[in-house]
Amino acid sequence: MNFLRKEAAALPPYQPFPSGARIKLDMNENPFPLPEPVRQAAIEVAAQLDFARYGDSSATVLRATLAAYAGVQPEMVFCGNGSDEIIHVLLTAFGGNGRRVIIPRPTFVTFRREAILSGAELVEVPLAPAESSNPFALDIDRIIHLAAEKPSIVFVVNPNNPTGNLIPPEDLLRVLTETESLLVVDEAYYEYAGITLAQEVARYPRLAVMRTLSKAFGLAGLRLGYLIASPEVVAALDRVRLPFNVNMFTQGVARAAVENAHLFQPQVAALLAERDKLWQGLASLPGLRPFPTHTNFILFSVPKPPADVWHRLFAAGILILDVSRDPLLKNCLRVSTGTAEENAVFLQRLKECLA
Repeated sequence: MNFLRKEAAALPPYQPFPSGARIKLDMNENPFPLPEPVRQAAIEVAAQLDFARYGDSSATVLRATLAAYAGVQPEMVFCGNGSDEIIHVLLTAFGGNGRRVIIPRPTFVTFRREAILSGAELVEVPLAPAESSNPFALDIDRIIHLAAEKPSIVFVVNPNNPTGNLIPPEDLLRVLTETESLLVVDEAYYEYAGITLAQEVARYPRLAVMRTLSKAFGLAGLRLGYLIASPEVVAALDRVRLPFNVNMFTQGVARAAVENAHLFQPQVAALLAERDKLWQGLASLPGLRPFPTHTNFILFSVPKPPADVWHRLFAAGILILDVSRDPLLKNCLRVSTGTAEENAVFLQRLKECLA
């Protein structure tokens, strides 16, 4: 089509693998059911809403709830239809021609897609090789050098996805003190890692921290992401976001989930315990190397072609993620932590695949 922008033509459609798998361990989801009070609250929200009317476009009550959870002021919270929309809005407001978007590689794929679509110059900084003494470490000096050359946005996931490693917060703060760039830190796995820069946003107006309810809160299908940023950044995003971007049902259920955040803590603890057992199980298999992780997923290398292992697992009803297309991850697969039963079946089938 002649009218299609070249940036759009360069992007393949986003098509997650269609899953008919019995055990789904590919998207880092929380496998446990919603706590009963949250499930009941969702039913009540649906019963009470007037769906014939538009909701609160500013998500005022939800923003106040998220602000209390994060320990910031409501005017420092921006809500989006998942973190993907927030990335899109950030690049609509601050990206485009004449700007540079800097991301590590490998990392969350949406950064790359949205940077290209915005028309900005995309610069990818490879992480340290898996064979190095500090696997997948971020070259912060290289990031700072690139970010100082021209107006830039730096996107970093911490802990990183798909590698699972944690970047020292003090390294990230150097981007703010040694450049004039906007730093966006995606803390999608904050509840698992327990490390955050949210409290630094008040000191650094060019820092923005992104979070989601899709992981620890088990609400991936609800699509709610939020950004903690200076009031000036939030106001800029409000200029360019779509009206009513977070629907009224999502607002109500998300508010109930965050108000009951304490009910998700036992699930997080259980998943971390299962992750550690899963990591030990992977480490016990000959020729297989699991990498250290601060998330609910594990990146691991296999001694056989990763695509072959993936296909054999899928044939056995288990879906994980093949990340081996990236040269730095050429022997690697990624598995989410499931329930104890799911993890046990996965390990047994993986052992059979490697035999």
